[in-house]
Amino acid sequence: MTPLSASPGLRAAGCFVWPTLTTHTHTHMLTHTHHTVRDSSEKLTFIYAPVWYDYKEKLFDNTELTYVTDYMLCVFMSYGVFSLYTKTPDSPLRTRSMALFGLYAASVLSGAVAHQTMTTLDLINSDSFKWLWCVCVGTVAAAGGVMGSIMNHLTEHRPGTTPSVLSFVPVNSVPDIVWAVWSVTLTLVVCAGGMSMERPAADIFIAGLTQAVPTAAVAM
Repeated sequence: MTPLSASPGLRAAGCFVWPTLTTHTHTHMLTHTHHTVRDSSEKLTFIYAPVWYDYKEKLFDNTELTYVTDYMLCVFMSYGVFSLYTKTPDSPLRTRSMALFGLYAASVLSGAVAHQTMTTLDLINSDSFKWLWCVCVGTVAAAGGVMGSIMNHLTEHRPGTTPSVLSFVPVNSVPDIVWAVWSVTLTLVVCAGGMSMERPAADIFIAGLTQAVPTAAVAM
């Protein structure tokens, strides 16, 4: 195998992907929730109370700041896919990295459309919103499995002289199939409404939390 330090393609893809592992989720959370912590009456944002896409009131942000920021993020993520495809050699890492950017692009695009167009309670309770939001949140939940598979590839190509942050933890023993099941399972939970909160923006927090384990694995 080619050591990571000796492969320009792997270095380029790895350097491009790593900052994105947290940038998307953090920015997406902030833009979706910049109105959700204004006062204590909105504390329900942080309470796990699934509503299974059956909303009793409209607690959904339709401001330009939110959906314009999402459209901008979509452009950035799409550029990530294009840049990796055109500027790095073909490799499993490039493919997985492009998949990660693609999931994030789909997430923010569907989120932008929802925030721009779903402006009434009836629309929030429509099938159109349900599927838009399933894509928005489901792709974030699925991205964790792609991160895990990226970790596997980086671990395989880590030079023997490069220590892991937590070298005693056998993170490279997690098969790719486990990460695939991780992604599929969490996506199904999202589609079933298991992450659907009274305030839809809170769904993104929960989906983002599921990325903690794979993100930590990449950092190792």
